[in-house]
Amino acid sequence: MTLLSVTWLLGGDARRAHLPQHKAIPAAKSSELTAANGHPGHDGFVQWHRSNGDSNSSRFSALDQIHRGNVKTLKVAWIYHSKDGEGNIQCNPIAVDGVLYAPTVGEHVVAIRADTGEELWRFKPEGRPAHRGLVYWKGDGKNAPRILFTAGRYLYALDPETGAPVAGFGERGKAPAGGVVAPAIYKHIVVVPVENEVKGFHVVTGELLWTFHIIPREGEFGHEKWEQPPLGANCWGGMAMDEQRGIAYFSTGSPHPNFIGVNHRGRNLFANSVIALKAETGRRLWHFQEIRHDIWDLDLPAPPSLVSITRDGRKFDAVAQVTKIGNTLLLDRVTGKPLFPFRLRRAPESKLVGEETWPYQPDLELPEPFARQAFTQEDVTDISPAARAFVLKQIANASLGWFTPFEDGKPNVFFGIHGGAEWMGAAFDPTTGWLSLPGKKRGIRRAFVINRSYRVTSALRPRGCRTESVASCRASVSTPRCGRARSGTRGLCRSWIQKPWVRLDRLPWSGPWPKPGSVRRLVAGNTVRQSCHMARRSWSRDGPAG
Repeated sequence: MTLLSVTWLLGGDARRAHLPQHKAIPAAKSSELTAANGHPGHDGFVQWHRSNGDSNSSRFSALDQIHRGNVKTLKVAWIYHSKDGEGNIQCNPIAVDGVLYAPTVGEHVVAIRADTGEELWRFKPEGRPAHRGLVYWKGDGKNAPRILFTAGRYLYALDPETGAPVAGFGERGKAPAGGVVAPAIYKHIVVVPVENEVKGFHVVTGELLWTFHIIPREGEFGHEKWEQPPLGANCWGGMAMDEQRGIAYFSTGSPHPNFIGVNHRGRNLFANSVIALKAETGRRLWHFQEIRHDIWDLDLPAPPSLVSITRDGRKFDAVAQVTKIGNTLLLDRVTGKPLFPFRLRRAPESKLVGEETWPYQPDLELPEPFARQAFTQEDVTDISPAARAFVLKQIANASLGWFTPFEDGKPNVFFGIHGGAEWMGAAFDPTTGWLSLPGKKRGIRRAFVINRSYRVTSALRPRGCRTESVASCRASVSTPRCGRARSGTRGLCRSWIQKPWVRLDRLPWSGPWPKPGSVRRLVAGNTVRQSCHMARRSWSRDGPAG
């Protein structure tokens, strides 16, 4: 057994207490920064051809017809109803030549006249379209314009006039891709984040030009940062494109499964990172990782914003990345070097057998975090004495603190999962230099249990879990969460269990036994409420059949 394996079994590096309390990645000097090139100019902010505003993901408009002086006099001109369901839309529409293009809750893409609200056409792809965005390509003189977005497992190209798939793009208007975020275009290349890959396609033909693996494969840079074949690290937050330099930027999520890292030990590149790629080739130019070996589900949830900053009287181009824990990563656009010292603090060790937390985690001084990063009893509600007493009781035996690891059978309360900037991200005003963003603060309680009495089979193992001895379980303090079971499995319980060693296949139901495919609350002894999504299988009151 190697020394590295021994330290994992001990639950941490015994030498950590002797490490320095802080270390820092130094800030780039002004002489090392990339001079601003002035693009796009003020005139470049009057169109909205891509969700998030433009390729910079700036969410800024220079239009001034509506302003503080007249906004109170606005009246409803029209209301559009898609009439195909109820739900939420997480996508900014785009506006081109007086027409709005947007997805609907019924999984269509529609074109709407901006002056009247009249629906011009609708198209239904395979899967949820434009989950977080879509983009318009204006054409090149030889090839007509098109609307591009992902849905299901495909990248679609539609004729903006008719809504019909573009015949010459891929196979009948779609190319194998997928993903959830808005693509971005550089010349004739459309760059598409596809789960834990990024792909470049020819915008006219749909031909796949290159693929970048966010989780490096054997022989690729960063592969040694993973101890086992990994999962996760997908790009679901978004991307941006420097159209002058031909550089694509995107943010990545955490390793999977969440809340336990015994099966993805190591630093886990390129999870929780900002990555810059050459748009023409997919070659990695640089990366910057915020959290190492993330076991708290603290993804980079929003698209990078391309900004310009002033230092020493000069303007420089940078990338601003806002995060779940309330940090703003401010990085040089070409080199990826931080514009402020990136301070790291020695992080707590794990007490869990088989888990090794990373020795250092970010503890930024500048830019100052915009959200709290450690939950304490000071953060418990004071809306009423009864409410405060109830919450204090719920967290009485919980672990609290900055980057505190999980313990066996003990809940952990922390900020971040639904905190910081979330997926809404930031907006940048190039005329003032202001970066505007939401700053959410919501305490979350999570826990897991090592299941010593039941060997987790492939049928009951949560999606993405590759271990046979550890069950990853979770639920919110206030809201039950449901894991999604794959067709043909025997059921997925992703539950928060206070009582140790409860068998996952023997949790008794509260209330009537549910039909297959339904969701019900689970109770295990005196534990808090739990949730489970049942697979399409026959069940009995004693547990899953088969």
